[in-house]
Amino acid sequence: MIATAPGEDDGSYHGTFTVLWGSASGLTSGSAYKNPKYPDKGFAKDLAVGDFNADGKQDVVAVDDDNIWYLRGPFTKSGSRGTATNLDPTDGENISPDNVVAGKVTNDGTADFAVLGDDWDTDSNRVWFYKGSSSGPTKTKKVSLPSGASLMEAAATIADYDKNGYGDLTVGAPRTSTGGAVYILPGTSTGPSTSAKKITQSTSGVPGAAEFGDRFGSDVSAADTNGDGYPDLAVGVKGEMISDGPFPAGGVTVLRGSASGVTGTGSYLIDAPSLTNFWAELAD
Repeated sequence: MIATAPGEDDGSYHGTFTVLWGSASGLTSGSAYKNPKYPDKGFAKDLAVGDFNADGKQDVVAVDDDNIWYLRGPFTKSGSRGTATNLDPTDGENISPDNVVAGKVTNDGTADFAVLGDDWDTDSNRVWFYKGSSSGPTKTKKVSLPSGASLMEAAATIADYDKNGYGDLTVGAPRTSTGGAVYILPGTSTGPSTSAKKITQSTSGVPGAAEFGDRFGSDVSAADTNGDGYPDLAVGVKGEMISDGPFPAGGVTVLRGSASGVTGTGSYLIDAPSLTNFWAELAD
């Protein structure tokens, strides 16, 4: 398990992440890692884990406000690790990374990752895609998110919703338009597609209605929840209101994966009242 502490300050270095080591008795000691080069920059604002160079060892990609750090494994209990490389784009781009997410996108068996952030030069939100390989990850693609998509409080996950062999990138954008949205960028052999599918609470079959403050997309996660072999998408709706009270109780909307990808068909909302009723029925 890895825990980030971007606000950690030891008087010199700002930000750390800690690997918490497992054992037969659970999580025990931890090993902390700092910014490899810049002590005055926030570190571990977000991170992702994967074997990005196909050597059988888990690597870490950690971002701060300006840099994309690729830290090679193995990570050890003594606090050692492999070499570090700054993968910040060097082709004249000015990027401010916000999120990083790992997964198998290109169907070559090696872990890839995507960085979400602001492109200062164009004042737009982008995805920078890094393809994993035996020689390490390489930036092969950048994709602009649709106009109006906000990365404020964004979340991301990667899953192959239609089982075509390519991982699809999902971006949760809870501060987008009225009520929030998720964007699904289908995977291809070169990375996420430039054609994004937008899903909101106004999409056919999705429960609820798009209302100000719902924050649909406040978190996203993927897994096969009904055993049909297709990953489903769970979408956090942090500000969802329910009829039993005046305050937003929040909820989770589950969207089904299928041969057509993620749609609103068969989707449902889990909120506090539905969980209460579920446990009450079990007790009976």
